[in-house]
Amino acid sequence: MGTIQIDGSTPKLTIGNATAEDATILFDGNAQDFYIALDDSADDLLIGLGSTVGTTPAIAIDENLKVNIPVTTASTSASTGSLTTGGGAGIGADLYVGDDVYLITDSAILGFGADKDTTLTHTDGTGLTLNSTNKICFNDASQFIQGSSNAILALGATDEIDLTATAVDLNGTLDVSGTSTLTGIVTTGSTIATNEASPEVVTGGIQANTSSYDNIQFSYKNSDVSHGFTTPAEADTYFNWTKCDSGTGGIRFQGFKENGIASVIIAGYNDGTPDDTKSTSAGAQIELRAYVRSGTDGAATSTANGNLACIYNANTARFIFDAEGDFHADSSSTTFDAYDDAQLVRALDLSKGKGVINSKFDKFVAYNHEHLADLQLVGREKDGTPNHFINVTGFQRLHNGAIWQQYEKHERLLEAVYDLAKEAVGEEKANAILEKHEVKRLQ
Repeated sequence: MGTIQIDGSTPKLTIGNATAEDATILFDGNAQDFYIALDDSADDLLIGLGSTVGTTPAIAIDENLKVNIPVTTASTSASTGSLTTGGGAGIGADLYVGDDVYLITDSAILGFGADKDTTLTHTDGTGLTLNSTNKICFNDASQFIQGSSNAILALGATDEIDLTATAVDLNGTLDVSGTSTLTGIVTTGSTIATNEASPEVVTGGIQANTSSYDNIQFSYKNSDVSHGFTTPAEADTYFNWTKCDSGTGGIRFQGFKENGIASVIIAGYNDGTPDDTKSTSAGAQIELRAYVRSGTDGAATSTANGNLACIYNANTARFIFDAEGDFHADSSSTTFDAYDDAQLVRALDLSKGKGVINSKFDKFVAYNHEHLADLQLVGREKDGTPNHFINVTGFQRLHNGAIWQQYEKHERLLEAVYDLAKEAVGEEKANAILEKHEVKRLQ
């Protein structure tokens, strides 16, 4: 049979007679058969592979005009998959995709809006670019990421931007115009500025407002350190500071060390000639200054006899420097009454051996440098050798003892001379001699 042609103005070909049976147009191919059929039991129009209706369908149209392509062939390019088209595709409503979507050409664009005013453009090897100053918004339009200009990236939020990460790395200048609250641990290799409404530091300065918090305000730690002072600091802390008084302020610096010497060192370096004047206006490489308030907020000198600086042994004051320039020491009560104090004083001068004028009485000095070290009037080197570090308060006590010993010798000599005078000229003339020279005996 050859070609079938149906002519007419409204030609129609009807297959079937409205009975419950499938109707099929079969294309009997040389290598492969195809069919167009009505699957009457399912009320679907099928286009498929083979000669049996319902076997390997490629397209199905149901009674609701829904088109279904049941083939599950995956797509790996623009020319593979269950459905391919050589041109564009228009979809008038929503599009749902059950798996991945790929735009497989460089510089591909996703456009949004009736006039495509917002676009995402692919840049090969870099990423996606949102056009112009448009925003990517979250939750509502007040929370967004925006390239507000060609050089500024803006993050906006109605209330708070919360960054949660193991580490946040910021490279550049940080400009904070509001209040900063740091509740965790801050590790820095640069400057930190904790601002308040009216900061008193200049640009580039550091200001920290600790609110009403007490205890440690600043701490340095190091993994090499492990000391035993775990009440005022943690074991790996080697320096911290805090308020002197929880209610009234002041600063307390604390240095911690495992062993040895020098827990705190204050060093002043001056690349020039230091001041060598000795006056009330002199300067020094290290200066300690004490002020009291004068008037509303002025700074003035301390009141009379006010203590300017103290050195403590734990919580006991041992050395005090006051406003009159006097130095006070809570020294030991050791005296040197068992020694000839004047000879001990002379032994110090003789131990130095410089600028000492020889005296015929030097041969009677029974003490030497070693005696002075034994009495802790001078120091010793680590190997035990006496040195010329003078125990100032010890020598003060020694001088007091020497004065008293000389006073006693003077009084004994006076009594001896008085007794000789009485024997020689009588008591009345002896008393007249004392009165003439304004000498009074102790009676």
